[in-house]
Amino acid sequence: MNSSWIEINVKAVRNNINQIKQRMPDKFFAGIVKSNAYGHGLVPMAKYIENEVDYLAVGVEEEGIELRKNGVNTPILVLGPYFNEEHVIDYHLTPTVDTIEKLKKLNEAAEKKNAGQYPFHLKINIALNRFGLDEKDLNPFLETYQTLHSVKMEGVYSHFAANRHAEKITFQSDRLKQCVEIITKIYGIHPAYVHMANSAIAVKYPELGFNMIRIGNAMFGQAGSRNGLRFEETFELKTPLLETREIKKGSTVGYGDTKPLNENMTVGLIPLGEAHGFNFARENQSSTPKKLAFNILRSVRSYVRPPAKIFWGEEPVDVVGKPSSQFSLIDVTGKAISEGDALTARVSIMNAQESIERKYIE
Repeated sequence: MNSSWIEINVKAVRNNINQIKQRMPDKFFAGIVKSNAYGHGLVPMAKYIENEVDYLAVGVEEEGIELRKNGVNTPILVLGPYFNEEHVIDYHLTPTVDTIEKLKKLNEAAEKKNAGQYPFHLKINIALNRFGLDEKDLNPFLETYQTLHSVKMEGVYSHFAANRHAEKITFQSDRLKQCVEIITKIYGIHPAYVHMANSAIAVKYPELGFNMIRIGNAMFGQAGSRNGLRFEETFELKTPLLETREIKKGSTVGYGDTKPLNENMTVGLIPLGEAHGFNFARENQSSTPKKLAFNILRSVRSYVRPPAKIFWGEEPVDVVGKPSSQFSLIDVTGKAISEGDALTARVSIMNAQESIERKYIE
């Protein structure tokens, strides 16, 4: 094997889903597979979990269309309220609607295509202020909705802007409750699904989950809140040791102005570099003022995009020199490792380019 690969533990993903379902057996669940299923692979991951959830959710209509073209039949919600009305109907996608204009266009397209009462979810902007119908515009929206006959409000939802402070979380949840009361009690509209909670909120505050939970990070073992649940890690990035080279004391290694080695070193080559979506914490760098300033900037970058860390078993392995686009050098001095052995890179899978092969293990 001459390339790096990512092993996806499908059993762990399903186990993570089922832990949440067992904790909240009275809820509906939407499995979030936007952004290439958080790096796990859009189509394969959707197929593996579609029987575990009531809905799948994607970020944009193109993701939903790709799923339909690959045989995924579970209902699919498009979270981004930007869509082509005819496309979502043709591919049986449930759009998010957040303006009267979009509602009318969807109704018109549904009439044209004899699509019956086409379902949509109304997105209400509570505090995130990204997109969504403002609360002050709810009554005009509902009044317009009641005049239309080819659309059906299947769901209502919002997003939490805060997920750490209980009082803010409760306040935002109460505001959606007030909107739902207007929808149901004043206008007599009864959506099947009401949802606001993501993984972290649902696990920490299950009482605020309404009747549908959107699970994304928790599904992949990355939830910020666990509340006694034991989520499993769902992936490992493997990279093989291609070859080793003995480097003499005083030599430099790799690109850039690296300082000379203080001692002899056995250097190994791995097929993982910056073109794969990674940056690395590096050793053996010089300490000039220019380099110190650069390191400060690199530290800021690392906060946004944490560096990959390489391990041989549980033992950390230093990256030496500047990685190239597709290869990096590591210090394997004194380690019982042979060419062809696989090391592990601990990374955020969201950084991993789609060009890295995903291998699914059930």
